[in-house]
Amino acid sequence: MNENMARTIAHIQADGCVRHRKDDGRFEIQYYNTSDSLIMEFREMIKAIFKKEAWKPTKRKTATITGTGDKKIVSELMKFPLKNWKVPDEVLKASKKCKIAYLRAFFDDEGSVTEPRKIKLYSENAFGIMQIRKMLLDFGIKSNVYKPSKRNVLELDIGRKDSIFNFAKCIGFNHPKKRKKLELIVNEMTPLQ
Repeated sequence: MNENMARTIAHIQADGCVRHRKDDGRFEIQYYNTSDSLIMEFREMIKAIFKKEAWKPTKRKTATITGTGDKKIVSELMKFPLKNWKVPDEVLKASKKCKIAYLRAFFDDEGSVTEPRKIKLYSENAFGIMQIRKMLLDFGIKSNVYKPSKRNVLELDIGRKDSIFNFAKCIGFNHPKKRKKLELIVNEMTPLQ
C-alpha cells in the first residue's frame, strides 16, 4: 500500500462508484467532485499507480466526473471494499503517511468545515465512520459521532481546539475551499503573539 493507492481508494469510497454498463457488461470506476484540483489529483494518481490515463474530465450539472473502464485497473480497485466501504486492512497496517493520505482524501470528499469552528464528516456507514474515528485518535484528534435529527447519516464531529489544531497539522485538506476555511478557523483560534 502506498500513499497514492490509499488516496485513490478513499476517493472512490467517498465520492466514487463502480458502474456496471448494461450495454456491454463492463465495469467502470467513476469519481465525482466539484473541485477541479481533486479531479486532476485523481487522474494523476491513476497514472502514477497504473501508468494509464483516466478519462478526460466531463462537467455535469453538480460535479465533474472522471474515471476509467480499464479492466486491469477496475479489477485491482474492486479488491477493496468500495460500496459498503470500510477502511482497508492494508491502510490500517500501513505507514502513518498512508493513513494520512487516506484520511485527507476521505475528508476532502465527505468532510466540511463549519461554524462555529468544527470539522465534520458524514456517512451512512457506522462501521466505517468508527474506523475513521479510531484512526484520528492515533494523531491526537478526538471526535464525537452522533446521528443528527432529520438526517439519515452519522456525523463525526471534531470540535475541540486541540483536535482541530492536530487535524490541521497532521491531516489537513487538499480541497482548496476546505483548506482555506480550516486555515481561517485555526488563525481565529491562535492567540496573537
